[in-house]
Amino acid sequence: MTTTIQDLLAPLEERFKAARSEEERTDILNEMSFLLRFRDTSRALQFANDALLLAETADYTRGAAQALLSTGFAMYLLSRNEEGLRYGLKSLYAFESLEDEQGTGRARLLIGSIHWSLGNYDQALSNAMAGVKSLETTDDAEFAGWAWNIMGGIHQSIGDTDQAVAYFDKALQNFKAAGNVIGEARIMNGLALALETMESYEEALEYSTEALTIHRAQGNVLGEARSLNDIGSVYYRQGRFQEALQHHEHALQIRSDSNNRSSEITSLLNLGIVLSATGEFSKATNLMLTALDIALEIGAKPKVCDIHHALSEVYERAGNIAEAFEHYKRYHAVKEDVLNNETASRLRYLQTSLATEKVEQEAALERQKNKELAEANGEIQRQMAILDEQATEIEVSNAVLEEKNLVITQLHDESERLLLNVLPAPIAVRLKSGERAIADHYDSVTVLFADIVGFTKLSQTVSARDLVEGLNGIFGEFDALAAKHGLEKIKTIGDAYMVAGGLPERSPDHAERVAHFALAMQHVMSNPDAKNNLGGHIQVRIGIHTGEAVAGVIGTSKFAYDIWGDTVNTASRMESHGEAGRIHVSEEVFLALKNTFTFEERGEIEVKGKGMMRTWFLLSTVSPQ
Repeated sequence: MTTTIQDLLAPLEERFKAARSEEERTDILNEMSFLLRFRDTSRALQFANDALLLAETADYTRGAAQALLSTGFAMYLLSRNEEGLRYGLKSLYAFESLEDEQGTGRARLLIGSIHWSLGNYDQALSNAMAGVKSLETTDDAEFAGWAWNIMGGIHQSIGDTDQAVAYFDKALQNFKAAGNVIGEARIMNGLALALETMESYEEALEYSTEALTIHRAQGNVLGEARSLNDIGSVYYRQGRFQEALQHHEHALQIRSDSNNRSSEITSLLNLGIVLSATGEFSKATNLMLTALDIALEIGAKPKVCDIHHALSEVYERAGNIAEAFEHYKRYHAVKEDVLNNETASRLRYLQTSLATEKVEQEAALERQKNKELAEANGEIQRQMAILDEQATEIEVSNAVLEEKNLVITQLHDESERLLLNVLPAPIAVRLKSGERAIADHYDSVTVLFADIVGFTKLSQTVSARDLVEGLNGIFGEFDALAAKHGLEKIKTIGDAYMVAGGLPERSPDHAERVAHFALAMQHVMSNPDAKNNLGGHIQVRIGIHTGEAVAGVIGTSKFAYDIWGDTVNTASRMESHGEAGRIHVSEEVFLALKNTFTFEERGEIEVKGKGMMRTWFLLSTVSPQ
């Protein structure tokens, strides 16, 4: 049976009538605002305003602090971000003056939510993490769940799906502990989005459908719209366009009626994307431009970025190359502002630059062709009258053409530079030549995994900026060492680092190169300057294995060079079963290098998924006699 708003308010209204003090009435109004924040946000704002007025009249400081927070939450949900942020900061100062840890944590959560909506990810993360620390000390499981949900959403926004899922799981545990079914449903929405990103469509539909049932039963209209939107997105990816349109239109109607402008943008954009897929380009662009106006008005930079990207694709499909290129440029300008992490920005630029390079070149060549034709016609008419003027016009035309060729060359060079930052040069050449599913077998390669010990605990003790700068400094030195030893960096995953020798260009001494690299990594970690931002008390655990593998690039977008096979799994097991500060290697590595390096036998150990294995610790190179 669906719970109505009046069902929820009835007991609170009775308590309000029976209240004997202004303080008690203020607290009840704040409860009403909190209860309705997702069900009827405009009404929740009115209750919060009434509570604030009553608290100020009664000089009730704690009630006023809570009313400021309730007002800020309602304004945030109504996409009035600047006002919401102002009230959130006021509530933070009020709770801090009261030394109220729970109120302080909740205010931090609101501030983090607003910064997330505005695309200020550093400030969003720092406030959410500070909120988690405050709320967990007060056993406020419900709001701690919201904080973990925000952190998961931020990581989902920047493409770190694995970390997002980990945070969503923490949020789900907190909501279950608090008995908050709406919170559980919202986490199901987040997990559905993550599963959709990973193309697990049926699982995503299961989560979204279950969340929809809960939201409807609880009378949570905004949650219902979110679930309808998620289901529509999965249907779109499955090519079920009519069903996708129905769900997105229903979600848009709810969001428009609720005056939730931020989520209204999402529905307008998704409707436009589906219509574009069905060939209705005019309707699609009109919806997206409406969404863009709203996003610019409320300062939702991440949404502005998404809309420009979608518009560039729609205009390209419709054959309007000039508009496609214009929105593509605006998309990148906004994205650079949103993603201030240089590495993340570079990778995301690569993902689209390869796909749109052809569009850029065709647009530039089309403009060049049109200009040349116009100039040629003009020259024919002028030749009969003014030959000297014709020569001048030709000279100007050549200068303009040279300038445009220079721009095209610069764009191409930048694309080449970014491509080589992600893919090995031989692989990049094959990819550009038209080869798509690249997969090569190697009889023998050496794979190394390295992991920073205690990174999860460390991430809770240092700021987000110091964490990123510290990792960047260490991994930057590892990158330089990999290049020096002729190795191929495969990827980094959080605090984990993976490198391989003997590919893509085969080499007989790959095991020796990787061993030298591992010893050099230990030398880097012994330098205190390399760990300043991370507190100086960290170690790296290293694992190495040698064997056959397959490596290559699969897919048509978001290219990445990777390596697969049991050799990779075994190298990973060597790292995970190793010891901090040591280099743990398999017997295959020992046999290959025993004459040129010194080892310490560890003996036989039980290795997960591999059984008993005889392993060694690499110590140093063999000193010359």
